[in-house]
Amino acid sequence: MGRKGDKTQNRISNFGKRHTFLAISLILIFFFVSDINAIEDTVTISVNISQLTLVDINPSNLSWNNVLPGGVGDSTKEANNYSSVWIENIGSTNISYVWFNNTYPSSLPFGTGNSLNYDAANFVVISNGTGDFQFVNRVEYPENDSLYVKTHNPPDITQGNIFGRLRNSSYEYFWEFDSSTGTQNCTSGNFYISTVPKTQSSTGDADLTDNTAIIFSDVSGYGVGEVQLPNGDIYCVSIPQNCNYVMFNKWNRDAPGAGSSACSNVTGYFIDGSTDPLVPGEVGKANIKVYVPFGVPYGPVKDGTLTVLVQA
Repeated sequence: MGRKGDKTQNRISNFGKRHTFLAISLILIFFFVSDINAIEDTVTISVNISQLTLVDINPSNLSWNNVLPGGVGDSTKEANNYSSVWIENIGSTNISYVWFNNTYPSSLPFGTGNSLNYDAANFVVISNGTGDFQFVNRVEYPENDSLYVKTHNPPDITQGNIFGRLRNSSYEYFWEFDSSTGTQNCTSGNFYISTVPKTQSSTGDADLTDNTAIIFSDVSGYGVGEVQLPNGDIYCVSIPQNCNYVMFNKWNRDAPGAGSSACSNVTGYFIDGSTDPLVPGEVGKANIKVYVPFGVPYGPVKDGTLTVLVQA
């Protein structure tokens, strides 16, 4: 039996009280700490984006190898198997219009025997996925002789009478333009084109004298008219006043006559998104190939440039 006033018992009792108080204190501290971590507040973030029209075009380089004359360069012959050009809207405004232009040789390269006289970009054809592949703005030059083709007048650039070919890989169309002025001025006149293309095995339509005339009119100093090929492709065709080349345009809004009354079915736009624009962050696609005509010498062709233009 413990003795009255037993100090051992009191010490045990005091020890238990101290530890009980310590435990309660730790619980309270934990409670307070947990309550502090739960406190939060908010910050309002505001950002105002400036207007910027900007695109990113990829890939930046296309290279087709081992394409035969009269052949098509597609993704199987492209160095990295690319089949498209991607147009990404990396700006902050809607892009309503997209169009292209391509470089071309400065004179007739055929018959020169030099592959570097050709321009690779003049071979480019593009499709938006809903139609045929067509040239951006293919340039062809008049030839000095109409060969075995029957024309209305002999080729004579001083009289505004010119003859040539639209070369399209394995086939080509003969064309003729007769100026209505009888002088070196191709701002108006009649244009004729083959109804059947020439191929390696067929002469095609080599008599242009019985073909329907397409009337060209003056548009800002160019003779301009809309030409539909037998396969259904439609081009806006333009000839400068001095008659020294013919441009077949599909995708170049800046080309003479594009979108005019003379070319009502060819706006020149690749994307005409006035009601369905390319919005910021969206990516558009242009399918691309090259059509290499017969008569191009072997070896590297001069590098060309395809330019993409956009407008908000």
